[in-house]
Amino acid sequence: MKTQVNKNRIIFLLGVYFVILLWFVLMKCNDVVRLCPEWQPHRTIVQHFLDGAVPFRNFEKLLQTGGMELVIFFANFVLFMPMGFLFPYLMGKGKSVALVFAAALAIELCQLFTGWGGYDTTDVIMTFLGGAFGVWLHSALHAELSNRTVNKIALWMGVVFLPLAVFAIAHTVVNFPPIYPTSLW
Repeated sequence: MKTQVNKNRIIFLLGVYFVILLWFVLMKCNDVVRLCPEWQPHRTIVQHFLDGAVPFRNFEKLLQTGGMELVIFFANFVLFMPMGFLFPYLMGKGKSVALVFAAALAIELCQLFTGWGGYDTTDVIMTFLGGAFGVWLHSALHAELSNRTVNKIALWMGVVFLPLAVFAIAHTVVNFPPIYPTSLW
């Protein structure tokens, strides 16, 4: 009898992953930790949107200055790869790609409306491409990985990264970023 992929393990791993992802993406910009060069919570929604509406607008400047902005650019791609890799275990490839895009857009819209981070169309593109690459990677490796191996990896990755997820939640509770109402104008 062939071993089935344990969907509960995949869901557990995705839950741990989402906590860590949201912490990295949303909570990196606050009064305690300044990892976000574009953090300006007092800008209006329109200002946030206009600053990030044109994709790759600052790409040449990004390559020249490098630093944290360049790390964030590539991190957007890498951070969404696990999502793209894991979603096909729960649904088809087409739905996985659509859900990756919806997640990328939802996170950017959350940044737009809360002021935590900077809304950037480039980020939507890079996170979507990272997730789509994860879906492709799943397709390429799925035949090579047995379901038993996938189950073991999902369990151990969830257990290994669970302390980081707990830290992310605790850090957020203790150092919750200030919520500034982002005005429309």
